Amino acid sequence: MQSLACAVLIANSIFPKENRLHTLRCPENDVDGLRTSLTSRTFGLFDESSITVLKNAANSEVQLAINKALRQARKDQLVLLYYSGHGQPDEGGRLHLTTTDTLLETLESTSVPFEQIKRYIEVGGCRQVAVILDCCYSGAVGNAFMKSNAIGEELRRASEGQGIYVITASTAVQVAQEKEGDRYSVLTKHIIDGLTDPTTDVDGDGYISMDELYAYVHSRVRDESQQTPEKFSLKVRGDLLIARTGRLVREERKERMRTFLLDLASKGLISNTVLARSLDLVSLRVSELSKQMRRYDDLLDELQQKKLDVGQFLERWYRLESSPTLTPAESSAVAI
Repeated sequence: MQSLACAVLIANSIFPKENRLHTLRCPENDVDGLRTSLTSRTFGLFDESSITVLKNAANSEVQLAINKALRQARKDQLVLLYYSGHGQPDEGGRLHLTTTDTLLETLESTSVPFEQIKRYIEVGGCRQVAVILDCCYSGAVGNAFMKSNAIGEELRRASEGQGIYVITASTAVQVAQEKEGDRYSVLTKHIIDGLTDPTTDVDGDGYISMDELYAYVHSRVRDESQQTPEKFSLKVRGDLLIARTGRLVREERKERMRTFLLDLASKGLISNTVLARSLDLVSLRVSELSKQMRRYDDLLDELQQKKLDVGQFLERWYRLESSPTLTPAESSAVAI
């Protein structure tokens, strides 16, 4: 079966020709960790052969890989472009992605201008493009897409399917961080977590969209740093799907869980009260579940998947019920 998606993952951490660009610790780890999540048997929509990884490559090699990926992708494929490294704006505020041969005095010709990536998108036939930029000043990409009357007709046609979605690590004036002791950069750490966390799937459809991924990482990045991730989208229709959750679609899960719980109740393993509260929970959409309710919902999954026996399940259920963090509304929804 052909892959549903393809990706170009770019890491640049060393800049031997430019001493004003300091060496970075995380980019190679970033692309390795992201590739592992994207190709996960449980969560991934990508296979190994559909991903190109470039580490400390020259700007010409990076541009060639991006151009080829966008031209060769099928119209129904998502193309993911990911970059971890130094972002550098020019005098006009236009973002450039630095590469191992970048010289700041000749930034335009020794880096990858994001305006050039935009042109590759315009001439490519791909209808679904996701871009993730984990670099300083990455919010400056907004200049490339938000100029009125500056979007080519080719880009309009390319966007009639599902469109172009960009997630950036920071605003146009902020630096992006890699924290001491962390394996990954701040944004990418939460991207990787979000791709493998079923709670990212807010609508419970069994897939993680770029919008859901952005919502997940935005709050978590803001909680631990001064960075403010931004998003830009162009002509997006429907959802650009980047991962699956490993869970059944919510409606299908509800029916299977209902049969499973009724069987336990018929055997006297759970009370009618636990049964009723559980059935109420699994009937709710993910977006209707509070953080506390999701803990109960996760317990039900663990029970059905036989990660817990009934005794362990009930013990943890009661422990959650007595939690002081439970609000009155939540207590009435899950009380035993």
